[in-house]
Amino acid sequence: MTQKQGHIVHSDFFNDHLVEIVDNGDYRSLYFAGNVLQSRISLALPNNLVLFYTRYMMAALLVQPKPERVLLIGIGAGALVRFLHHHFPECMLDAVDNSPQIIKMAMGYFRMPHTPPISIHCCDGFEFLKISKNRKDYDLILVDAFDENGMSKSIYTSDFFRMCHESLQPEGILSSNIWSGDPQELSDVKNAFSEHSKSRIYIPVQQRGNIVGLAFNTPVPWHKIDRPQKELAILSNRYRFDLAEIVTIAKKNNLNIRQRVGSFFNTYLTD
Repeated sequence: MTQKQGHIVHSDFFNDHLVEIVDNGDYRSLYFAGNVLQSRISLALPNNLVLFYTRYMMAALLVQPKPERVLLIGIGAGALVRFLHHHFPECMLDAVDNSPQIIKMAMGYFRMPHTPPISIHCCDGFEFLKISKNRKDYDLILVDAFDENGMSKSIYTSDFFRMCHESLQPEGILSSNIWSGDPQELSDVKNAFSEHSKSRIYIPVQQRGNIVGLAFNTPVPWHKIDRPQKELAILSNRYRFDLAEIVTIAKKNNLNIRQRVGSFFNTYLTD
């Protein structure tokens, strides 16, 4: 939950659920049910990622630095679409959302790009993968499918994550935003997320309840994630968020003490 402040630009009800667009200074935000923050952009710098969990999701670029085909499940205000199209203008991006109203608002109030090589699909993400002809083609799959009640029930399932892995190329990566106030539901989703992957890491978003999961069809490629500080600084400047901090949190929560000490010395010697 987030305390909503600012000027309401647009308000509507979709299937009896309140959806609002709110301006507060430079920020334009999409809210569900009055106070559930769904997405946010900077009006002055709309290609930058504002919400921390979206930055954590894009830590996947350490593993897939030049994605050519990306699938996004859950559009929201289109912040991830804008970011990817800005940095990788030739990347073929399938963006999927089951709400025509949300897609319309993203294109209008948030000026989400929607022309080739971007393809917008109005359908359920599970059904999209079920009938997709792009199996094994995606370099990166991003899952951020939430409504006012939390994680989408049709998306955050074992069958869905299985299809995600079947739709990745061998070196591809699955990046998912995970959140629930129910510990049992959170545990069940993490189990479903882990079930079909060769390996995975979980990165807790600082000062938030979100967890970002990165799953692989190979062993965790730490050699790509745990890069020298100079490289992380260059990438952080390019993408406008602190990748070094995210890598530090990832190591702290996924490596044991011995592995972290070894990582420290390797990084120090490399720098």
